[in-house]
Amino acid sequence: MHPISMPNSPPPKAKLMSAQAQVKVRESERDFANTTYARWRDSPKGVVSEQEQESKKAEYNSAVARYNAALADANVDQSQVNQLTAFEDFKRIVAPFDGIVTARNTDVGALINAGSGGNGPQLFRVADVHEMRVFVQVPQEMSASVA
Repeated sequence: MHPISMPNSPPPKAKLMSAQAQVKVRESERDFANTTYARWRDSPKGVVSEQEQESKKAEYNSAVARYNAALADANVDQSQVNQLTAFEDFKRIVAPFDGIVTARNTDVGALINAGSGGNGPQLFRVADVHEMRVFVQVPQEMSASVA
């Protein structure tokens, strides 16, 4: 088990989607708190108490803090998804051309040292069979009919 994946926890992509939805909710709360605070702050003097103005300002500041926290959580979740996706990509070996595997010198589940710098054993041999060059000996009198 990878240290990031915990048992009974939702998959990283599901957590990311949940975190992104939470960011949207917190963003809406922040915008609403800002609008409310602006109304109370700009009201004529003596219409609203200073305590109420301070209360609306505190609600706005709190909404901003919740939004920033949700945004930070979403960024952490995105980095976990990116990391796990990179680990998944290491499970596949892709040849730079289409061909047929002619030799496999490793087994499923074997440990492959990625840091060997190309000096490790050959894992696979792939043959490109799209073009084939064949050398055969043909008697001279039959060479004209060879295509």
